[in-house]
Amino acid sequence: MLKHLHPESKGIIVTEGETGARLVTLDRSIHIKIPDKIEGVVNTVGCGDALLAGFVAGLSEHQSLTEAFRQGVASAVANLLSDEPGRFSDKHRSTATAKLIVTDQAIRFDR
Repeated sequence: MLKHLHPESKGIIVTEGETGARLVTLDRSIHIKIPDKIEGVVNTVGCGDALLAGFVAGLSEHQSLTEAFRQGVASAVANLLSDEPGRFSDKHRSTATAKLIVTDQAIRFDR
């Protein structure tokens, strides 16, 4: 599937709105679920950008793929609680990180 989207693809991120997000690579599927309804949502603008920024920051800090993706989703959740897109507190991100449910599965695509 990934090679059909782009021949150089190593993975794809799919956001699933208020329920979480999924990262699929050639051999793994990482699903991060947001278990509870998020109270106090102020802003949805920039959540995808916050997810990507948190993910890339985690990778640049040499976090595992799973931990970097968790950081990205937590950044998106924290962004929901901020009046300004992209400006959120570490407290909100840390609280979100603790609540996220991560499922990391090996997968195999038939060629």
